[in-house]
Amino acid sequence: NKTHQRKFLETAEESRSMTDEIDHKWAKQVYMKLLLRVRDQSIRKEHPQQEACHCLISEMFGSPKFMELGVLTDPNKGFMVNDTLIIEAEVSVLTSLKRSIVNE
Repeated sequence: NKTHQRKFLETAEESRSMTDEIDHKWAKQVYMKLLLRVRDQSIRKEHPQQEACHCLISEMFGSPKFMELGVLTDPNKGFMVNDTLIIEAEVSVLTSLKRSIVNE
């Protein structure tokens, strides 16, 4: 039973094969500011958004409960128009650290 819309972003490195030798020798840690927004396509122009700072160690991050599906699909709210939903994401990388992993 899905009650919320979920939003996740994926880093470019996630698309690489996990068997890639480079992925096993390096670990990356990123501290970022993330803003997710759903655009209101009606006259009201209300744009629900969620802002957070993340310390990212894995390749994916996001919000498992961004918006209730009932609100998102309600025709009176103006988010979904002609089966189209506009989602914006602003990502600001504040710092990035890449370190070598030593195999013992």
